[in-house]
Amino acid sequence: MSDPNMQDFRARVTRLQRAHARGKGFDAPGTLSRADFVRPKLRRRPIFRTLLFVVAFLFGIKGALHQHLGPNAYEARIEELRQSGGIDAWQASFMQADPVTLMVSHTIQRLVAKVV
Repeated sequence: MSDPNMQDFRARVTRLQRAHARGKGFDAPGTLSRADFVRPKLRRRPIFRTLLFVVAFLFGIKGALHQHLGPNAYEARIEELRQSGGIDAWQASFMQADPVTLMVSHTIQRLVAKVV
């Protein structure tokens, strides 16, 4: 006949062996275990925020150039670029005064007028 205490003991030993196989072993106080190591989180680069900053910066530069040179001189320089052909023509199409550039130029002009 088997001893009921022995069956209970074997069941507990089997449970502990399974837990140990899954990585749940005994940890003495002051030692490191598997639970103490956390995989670092992946840091995602803020692509949208960076792209938005670059676009705002480019429109700011265009607006500052438009305000500094004036509309006529700015358009004359754009025409010179357009006449050059090649990559300069592409740059001219990018640098032409659009509504955002005009708004930035007007805002800069108002701010300069307040300071002076």
